[in-house]
Amino acid sequence: MNRRALIGAGTAALFVGQRSPARAQSSAPIRIGINLNDSSLGPAYAVEQGLFRQAGLNVELQNFSNTNATAQAIVAGALDVGVVDCITVANAFIHGFPLAAFAGGCLFAKTSPTLVMVTTKTSAIHTPRDLENQTVAVPALKGLSASMAVEWLRVNGADPAKVKFIELPFPDMNTDLERGSIAAALQGEPFLSNARAEQRAIGIPFEAMGKPFYINVYAASRDWLTNNGPAAHRLAGILYDVARWVNTHRPESATIESRLTKLPLDVAQTMARNVFATSFDIQLMEPILDVGIRYQLTARAVHAQEIAFTV
Repeated sequence: MNRRALIGAGTAALFVGQRSPARAQSSAPIRIGINLNDSSLGPAYAVEQGLFRQAGLNVELQNFSNTNATAQAIVAGALDVGVVDCITVANAFIHGFPLAAFAGGCLFAKTSPTLVMVTTKTSAIHTPRDLENQTVAVPALKGLSASMAVEWLRVNGADPAKVKFIELPFPDMNTDLERGSIAAALQGEPFLSNARAEQRAIGIPFEAMGKPFYINVYAASRDWLTNNGPAAHRLAGILYDVARWVNTHRPESATIESRLTKLPLDVAQTMARNVFATSFDIQLMEPILDVGIRYQLTARAVHAQEIAFTV
């Protein structure tokens, strides 16, 4: 990872939001990077409800394809804040780019899993051990989801070395399952719900963690957080306010999600959706960081207190 690569990737953002004028707003906008998926739409909900404007904050939202690109944009100075995962923050920190998490994003919830290992309803596969000598699709071969699939196999008595993993985008997984070219897939929403009639779940790999954890967090550079402490504190408070609203107003927030992501409304209303964090507990980063070093997603061990910032 180098600064030139970070800058190159970080500037390729799509502007998706606008700041709205208000009498009490701060003069400088806060540029927030999100992905247009359920797990990182918290700031978009807040913009929709005018919560930033009411708090006197100018906010610009920019859409990025993944958390690595979001982190790169923060390092390059093209963003102030981004929704990223803890592994991304840890890797930036290891490489000398001091990103810090300052607010909780989404929490993994067993009651509403958005990433599930599935097979066809007619398949002979019923347990993780049945996946030995089979081909399993994951969204990325090097990443948290694949690592958790391996961990899930291991804790359930299967030998991960006997499973062939291939990388497939979520939209292609259902087709390949139907063709029989893969035995199972680590499928995510909304594609998970779209194929509910043809598929069944084998398990939820993230349950192998055995404890609650953050799926993502809000991160910024330490310099920005130090120089903009009051604004960051207000920002975090708004994000938690909107998190409480989303968690308790599923139909209303689904309508907004449908409009922003172009998902059909019936899909947004019925699919599994993430639970948003309403506080920041740095211990909820530790499980992910442990997986990071166990499966070589990070070059060395990083502890939560090293990449956390209190606002």
